[in-house]
Amino acid sequence: MPLIKELSAKMKLKRDNLLAAARELFIENGIYNTSVDAIVRHANVAKGTFYLYFEDKEALLNEIVYDINRSLLLKAFNAARTSEAGGSTDRLIAMIDYIINHFTDNPQELKLVKKNFSWPLIKEKITSADKDAELSEALDSLIEYRHIKDLSSEEARNIIFAIVEMCGGLCYSCIIHKQPTDMETMKPTLFMMIRKILE
Repeated sequence: MPLIKELSAKMKLKRDNLLAAARELFIENGIYNTSVDAIVRHANVAKGTFYLYFEDKEALLNEIVYDINRSLLLKAFNAARTSEAGGSTDRLIAMIDYIINHFTDNPQELKLVKKNFSWPLIKEKITSADKDAELSEALDSLIEYRHIKDLSSEEARNIIFAIVEMCGGLCYSCIIHKQPTDMETMKPTLFMMIRKILE
């Protein structure tokens, strides 16, 4: 049994090293300018090891994007939950504000995520056999709004999905391209739109 645990720990370390190396290289050089060869050299593993864990570079990128999305959503959710914000709409806006501030401070991460700060990867992980229970619970709590309780769980999730999609696209456009304006200028309009959707 100790040997199995040791092998499992070594395998996890190699996988984590590949993820860390790829994330660093993707941010530094761009996704398309980073080869699998460069990733394995940077992670100090054999090329065959890469294919034990990931089908291709896109599968690796999806895992990195999911990790960023998951981590940020949970941090934003916890920050909003412990904030002084009043009702549930205020807490959702506090959560969105946390995400915006994070990406404003980390534009290189936003470039990596691109407009993919959204549901598809998250939804896949919370509905799969190896369900991400912590994230699923946080997202479920977002749909407990008084005014959308009459909707089905799926309909309520779709409303939150639309809001997150809108915010992801706006973050990318406003922070990276400063279009149609910078993010600080856009925030009041965005928060007004969220209120109109939810209230």
